[in-house]
Amino acid sequence: MRHIINLLRSRTHSCGVYLLVLSSYLLLPSPSWAQRPCRDTVVHFSDSICQGGVYHWAGRDLTYSGVFYDTLTRARDTCDSISILHLYVFPPIDLALYYIPICRGKTGYEIVTTFYGNHQWWSSDPPDPDFTITQPPNYAYANPARPTVYTVHADYSATPFCPDSAHITVNPLQPVKAALTAFPSSLDYDHPRLTLHDASTGNRSTPYGGWAGRHWYIDSVRLNYWEPDITVDISDPYPDSVHIRLEAYSPTCGDQAVAVVPFNKDLIAIPDVFTPGADNNNRFLPHIQNVAEYHIYIYNRLGRLVFDTTDPALPWDGTHQGHPQPQGAYNYRIIYSHTYSPAERHTLAGTVTLLR
Repeated sequence: MRHIINLLRSRTHSCGVYLLVLSSYLLLPSPSWAQRPCRDTVVHFSDSICQGGVYHWAGRDLTYSGVFYDTLTRARDTCDSISILHLYVFPPIDLALYYIPICRGKTGYEIVTTFYGNHQWWSSDPPDPDFTITQPPNYAYANPARPTVYTVHADYSATPFCPDSAHITVNPLQPVKAALTAFPSSLDYDHPRLTLHDASTGNRSTPYGGWAGRHWYIDSVRLNYWEPDITVDISDPYPDSVHIRLEAYSPTCGDQAVAVVPFNKDLIAIPDVFTPGADNNNRFLPHIQNVAEYHIYIYNRLGRLVFDTTDPALPWDGTHQGHPQPQGAYNYRIIYSHTYSPAERHTLAGTVTLLR
């Protein structure tokens, strides 16, 4: 600048012109080609913390998930620097364990964690040789021979970040095998009563053993009985068969047994009087339907057998060895079996009156 002024002083004849040019050059803005292009620098980065932690950033304490901005303002002739933070706050794992008894097939327990991540570490104390980690790793199989403590540690990453742990004590499995007996093997109109017995085997101790160790069902209706031996009367209208279900429980397992008892609706109708020689009702013939085995005995008042047969179609005509028997009361006894249970015999006894 001093050089320019001296030059102007040496050339006084053109001083006004040079001053005008100089002043114009100093006061006018720089041309666009002389400006320096500028773009702000933007930097994205992500980070995370565990819930309850504090993230210190740009003079702030952050405790929740979100997107946060920080701008570094530079000099007038340079660009700004912008930092963008993507912060995620991991919730607590809140780890818990529970188990499910496996009472059939390969018996044992399925131990399940409430955390579904891949970073889990299991242990058992004392060691359980059958302890197996399954896939996904939040499932495990156990079959302890004595009370055992199973522990799991979990985290969001392989390195310590938000660790949590839980443990559970598991006792040896106590299975039960349900079984029942029902007597008689079939029912009929004269014998509509069932006697049931809990023949289950296995551990029946408390808390589910004893009085609460079983539930009885008749045709899907639960009975208000918990005893091992009960008697049930089947009421009219009588079903074709009675379906019985027993649910038996141990402290850790349950099992069920079923039985079906047919209801024999075959009917033996026995008249109480007949008149030999009359036009109607002149023979004594019980009405038999679907009986597998039949034998009738008829006795006089002295106890002497006057008639017997195994043919349900053969009537008594009131005679003995071809001689007419006197008027009076005669005792009969019928031994029979139902078609539903031919090996099970029943007896009917009563009195029939012979009139002349």
